[in-house]
Formats: sequence, structure tokens, C-alpha cells
Amino acid sequence: MRGDDNGSAAILVLVVVDDSVDIIMIIKKIRDEMDALRMALLFSPPDTALILCLQLDLDTTKEGIRPRSGLHGLAVCRHRVRGPIPTKDGTYECSVSFAPSLSSVMPGLCLFQHTVNEYRSATFFLLPNTVPPHLVIYTNGRDLTGITTLIITVPVDGTSLISETCNIMQAFPVHRLQPLPPSTKLLPLPTTASAHRTIPFVSSAAASSPSTSQLAGSATAPDSPTAAFWDYQLLFASQRSETAEPVLLRVAHGSVPVDFPRGTYYLAGPGIFSDDHGSTVNPLDGHGYLRAFDFRGSSDEVWYSARYVATPAQREEREAATGRWRFTHRGPFSVLRGGRRVGNLKVMKNVANTSVLKWGPRLMCLWEGGDPYEIDPASLDTVGLVDLVGSDHGDRRQTDGGSSGRAVDVAAHLLKPILRGVFKMPPKRLLAHYKIDAKRNRLLMVSCNAEDMLLPRSTFTFYEFDYNYELKQKKEFVIPDHLMIHDWAFTDSHYVLLGNRIKLDIPGSLLAVSGLHPMISALAVNPSQPSTPIYVLPRFSQSPIRDRNWLVPIQAPSQKWALHTGNAFEERDGNGNLKIQLQASVCSYQWLNFHKMFGYNWRTGKLDPSFMNLVDGREAMLPHLIQVSIELDAKGTCYGFSIANLSNIWNRPADFPAINPCFSGQKNTYVYVGSSSGTRRFLPRFPFDSIVKLDLSNGSAKSWSTGDRMFVGEPIFVPKGREEDDGYVLVVEYAVAKQMCYLVILDARRIGEAEAVVAKLEVPKHLTFPIGFHGFWSTK
Repeated sequence: MRGDDNGSAAILVLVVVDDSVDIIMIIKKIRDEMDALRMALLFSPPDTALILCLQLDLDTTKEGIRPRSGLHGLAVCRHRVRGPIPTKDGTYECSVSFAPSLSSVMPGLCLFQHTVNEYRSATFFLLPNTVPPHLVIYTNGRDLTGITTLIITVPVDGTSLISETCNIMQAFPVHRLQPLPPSTKLLPLPTTASAHRTIPFVSSAAASSPSTSQLAGSATAPDSPTAAFWDYQLLFASQRSETAEPVLLRVAHGSVPVDFPRGTYYLAGPGIFSDDHGSTVNPLDGHGYLRAFDFRGSSDEVWYSARYVATPAQREEREAATGRWRFTHRGPFSVLRGGRRVGNLKVMKNVANTSVLKWGPRLMCLWEGGDPYEIDPASLDTVGLVDLVGSDHGDRRQTDGGSSGRAVDVAAHLLKPILRGVFKMPPKRLLAHYKIDAKRNRLLMVSCNAEDMLLPRSTFTFYEFDYNYELKQKKEFVIPDHLMIHDWAFTDSHYVLLGNRIKLDIPGSLLAVSGLHPMISALAVNPSQPSTPIYVLPRFSQSPIRDRNWLVPIQAPSQKWALHTGNAFEERDGNGNLKIQLQASVCSYQWLNFHKMFGYNWRTGKLDPSFMNLVDGREAMLPHLIQVSIELDAKGTCYGFSIANLSNIWNRPADFPAINPCFSGQKNTYVYVGSSSGTRRFLPRFPFDSIVKLDLSNGSAKSWSTGDRMFVGEPIFVPKGREEDDGYVLVVEYAVAKQMCYLVILDARRIGEAEAVVAKLEVPKHLTFPIGFHGFWSTK
């Protein structure tokens, strides 16, 4: 689609044909409808394009896609146009994005274009069993002239796809209309825009998701494979809009309790998964999108704001003037497709999308592979990169454990200048998961050495900061094993690590360095040992147990890949014996696959929900909860060990364990997790739709579940009193069928009862966001 510098609009006529269609009849029908099209364009804003689509009735079966006889008329769809934008060859391109369709568009029809590639073909995704299919064209700023094929892809059973290639033609000439005078009164474009000021953005079909009207009007059953497939895609739909000013949320149910504490709930996670040039990324590689829910103490007043973390990669990949995106850096789990292929050889981008922390006066967004970014708590503007664990603190290091071997030390010495000079990796890779010692009022963080990702050793450095970020302690442990740690735990006097064994993949490393595979291909899960190493490391030099070699792990007699920890605590008896208990979520080594995180296939750029929804007795491989118990005598000898699978309390997949933060590192009774009710046949395990409260004292579980075609994220506990469960649980509800988000407030003591939900706050539809990862509650 093209426009000129006078603002003229165009009518693009796209005809889908096969040998049985009478071309003369099609052209005659176009002429008959042209006057109506001119009138429709006349009463539309000057930045609106009308795309005329001839509709064929397609019979979609597992055997293929074939047109039935007959032509089912014309339909007009309104699209928002951004531009025109001048190009190098002197022409002008318009970027078109989907907007709510006119009433003339038949309901329940769904078709999405992904890219116009160099072979002059356009790829679409189509819901099966929709009669007739309505063709919605998104040009991605490209000229459609000369395209000769249309590739239609249909999900058959929610997990597999079939494709068919059809010939297409374009009717010429393209009719141009003069722009309307500025004084002309125009019909409003259907939108949900609010009165508050927003930062300009361009939406895109790259979100790869159907519109609300298409899903709501479809005859597809809510529990069908098709609905399951698209519901999963909608959970990861990009949100390009940001708020420049806070938005007052509408109370959709109940009311905010008068005793709800004043404070802010921050939620980190990715915001965008597809650019405007054909590249998609794994959800783990999406640019950080920080959301903030501000409880100001006034009844029912909760204010919402959201901003992208303005990292250098984010500023480079998003055009500030137009809002268009072009991914130019790959992430650990993705490669570029339609973007600049040289980006696959560039430094991986720090997307600051994993977790968020408000400690002292500073708000920070963290990522697993680099330093955090500081954010202004009031405006959510990005302040800049923060070096919390740099060389300034090197003189306070205490090292436990000797050299891992001369050969490994030499290899590390050679790797350091390459990783830091060529790949710009920081010397210390700060983990995104931190801990807060409420008893001592300390922030605890841990880092890994960058070179250790490629070596058979692991260097973990622990840092403890006071409320003003003064470093109070730094301890380093060199462990002679190749480990990957995502989360960890601490007790009153120990750090606890559940070791995940990995190994270097030589062929994968070569492919990764060459830019042909994601960087994560350099590593592979290492299931060679039947046990799980658990390291109990002393926090302080004056440890009451002096005779134990802390670098020798306790070998758990089963293979568990640790995901997230809820809490850990220790108890001593009168004889100096120590008992440590830890709650965590784990999964199977056999299920975990670096190339399929969230079901994302980096080769196709698509999300497959079946990876997260194992059935037929394989459910135990998915994330679930365990409780670890370790008993050490006064000399440090382990005389008792057990791993209790909490499936006897709650027998469904679960993750994101959370506790009352006031009890962090201390003995706790309750754990809150995200889980699945198992009521959906085609999405029985993930995404989660329930919040479960586990009582470890009596082995009971109580749950709250959201409605049909709704999902939930990580729970966050907000304390209000001294008792452990005296407070509220915050969780975001993703109503994907309506493309809406709600912040749900649960009474922690009423989970399992009908009155558990005390309030639901509605995020404006145009600000609906994809699933978040980890959040933080900051009390004022």
C-alpha cells in the first residue's frame, strides 16, 4: 500500500482466485461496489485505508484447503494508517495496523498476515471452520505489487498446522482520492482511546492474534483446539502502547479494602514479541515492559502506568518518531528473521524483563544476563544502567574454595577478553532473582562469572547490601561443577543452591557463534548424573559448623531441575544439630528444553502450547512443588535428607511460589503458587488459571480459580498485620477472550471460599498487556 505526500489514500483490491473463478465476474463486481467504497472512504478519517477483499468459501480439512464453489461477495475492513513515510527510491510507504472492523465484516472470521517475503508471497493464519474467511491484509510497509502467491495456514487440532498455496491477482489501476478539507466532520474510527495522554505508537499485525470481535463472534467452542491455540497466542500478544501519565483504573468488581496498605505493585515482563520486519522472539527475549499499580490510600483509587525500559537495544530497535520496530540484536533464545541478519552476530541485548526491585530510594529492572536498569519510581523513565557488583567492591571479597584446576583457570583467562571485548558481556552476570532478609533489613544478590557458562566450574558471588546500598558483605564460592542457577534461597546463616547441571554443546556453540542458532544452543541440559546437587554455603565467616567441606554438595537421590524457590529456613536443637527446610518448584530434566521455552520454536517463530501441556501420564515432568529437608550434625555431617513431592497436597502443575515477605528466611507455614485447575481439555496444564494456598503445617490446600478462557500470573503477597496469612494476594487476570487485563485482590485468609475476591480493577483495553514474569510489592 502506498500513499503520496499530499495525504492521498488508496483503495487496494486484492482478489483470491483459483481456476474455477470467473475473473470477468470478479472485475464486474468490483466496479459495482466502487461507488460504495468511495463513500465509505469519504466518511472515514484521512488516515484510514479501506482494503477491499473478495471472499472465497474455503473448505478446511486435515487433507488440505480447497475452495468450494461460489463467491461470497465483498467486505470492507477499516485499518489505521501511519505515514506516509518517504523511502530511498522516492516512493512513500504506509504502515497499516488492525482496528475494529465495520459492521459489514462478517463475525467470526480470522486471517493474519505475517510477512511479505523476498519470494513475493504473503503468509496468513486462518481459523478453521469459518465460512467464509475474510482476508485482512497488513502490508508491513511493503508494496504488494507483483505478489503472485498467497500461503494460507490453518491450525488443525491446536498443535499441528496445514498449509496451502493459492494464486492471487491484483486489480489495476489503483484508485486515488483527494484528501478531505480539515474542516470536514469525520466519523470517528472505532477505538477505545481514553482522555489521558499516551506516548505515540503503531500497533501491528505482528502481534499475531485475532481481534476480540473475531473470537467473541466465532462459533468456535471455548474448549476447542482452535480456541486453545489462539488463547495461548493472545497471552503473548505484543503491547506497543505506553502511558505517559497514570490512568485511574475502573473497579470492575467489589471494592478496594479500606485497610489495604499504601504502596505500589510493580510487574516486570516482556512487552513485544514481533517487529515490523518479520522477526519474532521467544517471550524470554522480549523487551522489558514495566507495569505499576499505585495504591494511594484513597478508597477504590488505583492508578496504572506502564513504560518500556529504555535500554540501548530498545532505543535502537524502536523508531521514536514512528513507533515502528526492527529487531537488530538477537536474544539468547531467538534469532532474527526479517530484520538485519547481521544482528545474529551482534552482542545479545539486555532487555531488563525478568524481575523488578524497589529497595531504598531506587527502583530497578533486572535481567539474567547483565546489570540492572534503574527506573524513576514516579515517571517510570529509565535512569540508566546500574553497576551494583562491579570492581568497586572487589576489596571486600572473601573466597571459599580453591582453584578449579590449572587448565580451567587458563581457559578462563583466555575467555575473559573475548567475552568482554567482543561480546561486551559484563564480568559478573547478575542473577535476576534476589532475596530480602527482613530480619537484618538487607538486600541479597548473587552473580556468576561470564566465562563460567563455557567452563566446567561455577563461580557464585553473594552480595549483601543495607538499605542505602552500602555493601556489608561479599562472599565468593568456586564450585567444580558446571551449573546453571535461576533462583536460590537463604536462611539465617546459609545460602542454599539447588544445582542444575549443564554442559557445553560444541556443535551448538559453533552454530550459535556463526549466528545460525540462538546463543543458548551453546549449552545443553546434562542429565548424566541421577542425582541433584544441593549446596549449603555459609553466609558468615564465623560459621558454627567448621568441619564441613561446603563445596561438596548433598546429593539428592533424584534428578530435579530447580525453577523457583519459595522460602528456606533453619532450626537448631540443643546439641548443635541443624535442620534446613526449603520449598521450591522443579521440573524434569527430560522435559526442560532450552529450544522450546514457553513452547516457542525459534525456527518457525511460533508458539506451540502442547509443549507446556503434557498428558498421558507425563504430567509429573512439568513444574511442580517440592519440600527439601536437610539435617546436619554439629560437625556438618549430613545424617538426614528428604525430598517431599507436594503432589499429595496439590497434584497439579504449579510454579511461582510466593510467601509473606516478612517471613523470608524464617520459618513459614503458607506458600502461594500459580497453578491450573485442569478444567480445560486442550490447555489442562498451562497457562495457569488458579491461585493455590498451601498449608504446610497440616498438608492442606485451598484454591481460587478464575473464569473461562482466563489465565493468571505470579501471585504477590501484601502483608497488613503480624499474622503470616493476614494480608492480601495480588495477581493479574488475563481475560484473553476479551483481550482485557484485571488486577485481582484476594483475601489471603478466604482463598478457597466464595468471597475470596475482594476487588477486580480493570486495565483499559487499549493498554492490555501480555503476561508478566515477576513482580514486587513496595509499601509506602
